[in-house]
Amino acid sequence: MVSFDNVFRAFYRVRLVVIAVWVLAALCSAYFALQFMSATTIMFYPPKNSEAAKGNTAEQTYYGDQAVAGMLVLYLSSNTNSSILCDWTARTSRLINDTAMGYDKHKGLVVDVQGYYLLGNHTGDPVILLAMKEVFVSPSGHATLLFIEMTAILTPPAFDFITYMRDQSSKWDDEGGNFSIGVTGYNAMLFDIQEGSTQDMERMDLFALPLALLVLMLVLRAWPLMLIPCINVGITILVSFAIMYPIALLWDVATFTLAMMMSVIIAMSIDYSLFLLSRYREEVELGNKNYTAVKKMLLHAGGIVLTSGGVLTVCLLGIAVFPVSLMASMGVAAALSLLCTILVNLSFTPAMLLTFGKFFSIFGFIPCVKKCRRKPVKTSDERIHEDTHSFWHRSASFSSTTKWSIIIIIAVLLFCAPFGVMLMYFEWSLDNMQVIPSSSPAAEILNDLSTEFPMGKIYPYQVLAIACGGRPLLSPEYFDTIHSMLYEIGENVCV
Repeated sequence: MVSFDNVFRAFYRVRLVVIAVWVLAALCSAYFALQFMSATTIMFYPPKNSEAAKGNTAEQTYYGDQAVAGMLVLYLSSNTNSSILCDWTARTSRLINDTAMGYDKHKGLVVDVQGYYLLGNHTGDPVILLAMKEVFVSPSGHATLLFIEMTAILTPPAFDFITYMRDQSSKWDDEGGNFSIGVTGYNAMLFDIQEGSTQDMERMDLFALPLALLVLMLVLRAWPLMLIPCINVGITILVSFAIMYPIALLWDVATFTLAMMMSVIIAMSIDYSLFLLSRYREEVELGNKNYTAVKKMLLHAGGIVLTSGGVLTVCLLGIAVFPVSLMASMGVAAALSLLCTILVNLSFTPAMLLTFGKFFSIFGFIPCVKKCRRKPVKTSDERIHEDTHSFWHRSASFSSTTKWSIIIIIAVLLFCAPFGVMLMYFEWSLDNMQVIPSSSPAAEILNDLSTEFPMGKIYPYQVLAIACGGRPLLSPEYFDTIHSMLYEIGENVCV
């Protein structure tokens, strides 16, 4: 049987190789990590063999390239509660149509623009005007919608067009603030989600990581040791992102997976560094040599990191069984990030400590002040006496008695019981605001739009009618069937 001592001695001999391998892996992964950031998607595809998947396949079969991939929605509203059916709306509608149809950066992207003032000549027929008003104008008469149909979605040309329309709409005359123009819709919201994911990663780099490192610094009280978790985070991000790149080419990986992977890597790297490096410092302060301190660190704290990280990795892999590829890829990405974090912390960290032990055994907040560098070494008895009088030791001794253990368990159960009852009333929600950044332009316009229109206006269901047996589609039988279906929907669907 291979003992831990033999394994550690072998590891000590190859410590420089371990450092070189991880550094080389990080350098080689840099390009593919950047490619992964642009290979993600925010499209949600239905599970295979589901009714929605069958409908999408049939639409592509019958319509091919003529199928409309996405739609941009422009929301025109009156800020004075006056009627939106006015000369300003007519002029602005024609301006929107000319701007969209004249967009020549990506030819063929815009298919059509629809609006109250854009569907043919207004002959004054009250039936036609009423039908058009019900489609494009809000019941209050204070807002109207224009729909821009596009042949692309979630592509650079589509995102360029969204940015272009937002820039143009901000320049259009709003009659001194009496009217508002906003760009929203499914495409715009997906664009804002992608932009929000990038901003989340930037915020993590600017705020979350420094704050976590500050907390770790206060615990470790050793500035040289702080270099290790910083390097660990960088290596783990580059390697895990690079491994996910080929997966993203074969599988749908959500854009917000990037932010989730960053969160997992930063959180667990700091957590595992706290376990390992605090144990290393403790062993050095007890007077152990650097080799022995690293060995005991791995033997005791390393086992905790491996066990807890392994259990959490298996749990995250459970998400991979979801039938929706976007959800499954998130589970794989999180598990992969955690696995890379474990491997880096259990190999690179001890290799660095063994190689540069003299440097990392300098303890203290201030590098150049000798008094702050190292505290006097405490004996084992002094350490035990200090621990037994600490708050945490007294709390553990108090709560581990049989009497108080039972009381604490009952108290926790009683506290959680009301929340458990609420699970009986749990309902699923498909609210768009759960995934859209709350301060994004599309979300702000969507909030205003929801007060004037039902969400079905920009999220309509599409029904694909297919004639079977060689029958003509436009026949009395077809119209009777569609009429009956629409009647049943109107009677049985609650709004």
